[in-house]
Amino acid sequence: MTPVFPLRQACAWLLSLSAALVAPSLLAANAATTTTTASASAPPATSAGGDAQARLQAFRAAGEPASMRFVQMLRSAQGDVLERQEGRLEILPPDRFLWRYESPYEAEYGSNGTLVWHWDQELAQITVRDARQTLAGTPLALLLDVQADLPVAADPDGWLSWEPQGDQAQFARLRLKMGPNGPEQIELHDFLDQVTHIRFDQLRMPDRGVDPRFPQVGPNTAVVDERSP
Repeated sequence: MTPVFPLRQACAWLLSLSAALVAPSLLAANAATTTTTASASAPPATSAGGDAQARLQAFRAAGEPASMRFVQMLRSAQGDVLERQEGRLEILPPDRFLWRYESPYEAEYGSNGTLVWHWDQELAQITVRDARQTLAGTPLALLLDVQADLPVAADPDGWLSWEPQGDQAQFARLRLKMGPNGPEQIELHDFLDQVTHIRFDQLRMPDRGVDPRFPQVGPNTAVVDERSP
């Protein structure tokens, strides 16, 4: 049986399979407050911070396909590694991606611009949600330009950070580090002082575009459609 991994609980922000994280009513209610708070509290952009913002804008504007390996680790408040996963991310701004976990188990998240799906091989189940609504307010929303106006602050060390507002926020702070060609690291700080760290490497620009295909539905595969009617 596939283990119940923290990504689906504390780290559901990653691919937004937790509706509570970015419920439309919460985003609408907090949009003005978040923008005001971020602009008032964000420190002046340093050179490193300005470079990070420029790199993010350039990555989104280029719309070039990118493929990269990732290692994801969840660390406790004491720094102990609680979980480690590896896989590959393929991304094509503005709205397509494939996020595949390959070790220690297999799972796939993807979007063709209209749908976001989660394929669980062990459960033989595919869960489907609306792409734009599901991705709003997540790291992939930043990279994919799904929500380009999400307020971020530039840290002096060159990271971009975002602190969600509201009582229903599912994490305390998100940090994204952009390199010259694409994302290099993501950090999620939760309310238990745990940190999920994702490091990307082997970045390449494939000759062909990313073409996420909906997983093949076999006779024993269940499709759960969670889109609003």
